Amino acid sequence: MKILSKNHALKLVADYMDYDISKVEDDYKRIEQYINLKSRQTDIRVEHHEYCGYEYLLGAVSCYFDYSSSVLNVLSHKLDCFNDVHSILDVAAGCGFTTLHLLKLFPNTIMYYNNLKDSLQWSFAKSFLKQDNVKFVDENNVMNLDANIDMIFACDFYEHIETPVAHVKSLLSNLKPKFLIVANAFRLQHPDHLERFLVENIPISNTKIGRVFNDKIRELDYKMDDVTKSFWNRRPTVWRRDNV
Repeated sequence: MKILSKNHALKLVADYMDYDISKVEDDYKRIEQYINLKSRQTDIRVEHHEYCGYEYLLGAVSCYFDYSSSVLNVLSHKLDCFNDVHSILDVAAGCGFTTLHLLKLFPNTIMYYNNLKDSLQWSFAKSFLKQDNVKFVDENNVMNLDANIDMIFACDFYEHIETPVAHVKSLLSNLKPKFLIVANAFRLQHPDHLERFLVENIPISNTKIGRVFNDKIRELDYKMDDVTKSFWNRRPTVWRRDNV
């Protein structure tokens, strides 16, 4: 399922930034080359781009086309498993294309876009996510969201934060969704992925954090749904809580 082409996406960025499309296309290619180069050089660690900036926005666009869109395309073949979903929280929703894609898959749901409110990604997403059933919730308020959430979707997010276990624990404990869908790549070498994480102030490597992450979700009464077994490398992983 293709919701927009890469050319269309870059045109949206160019229009929003008031840049010439050729500049955005060249910058996008440079960002992709940068990511691919650093991903192959495992001895090089780089600082994150400024999250609120233009380059990080292009990086988020790249992330959607390279990772998130494929995860959502896989999910699109199993929509009958989620008939009772009426509201979805898209965690750390990046440039907004993931939220747009989810809207195509679940057109009759209330969709919550979550990100940092002062980021360029937030304002860019607001420029085209204008549907009445889309709500914006910033990172400072997401844990206390006053809404019934049926599904939380988190794709390629937890590899980027130091405390993924604490974050997912708080989300599930506070919002209690029936479904959690995550697509993590903790082990994948990437310039913006962390190599070490903290769990209750104890450092844990990227090779071990995945098991700890899953164990914490199980402790909160979630079970890995059988549909996950049909996905290559269990990506995405679908967690279900039946006693809602």
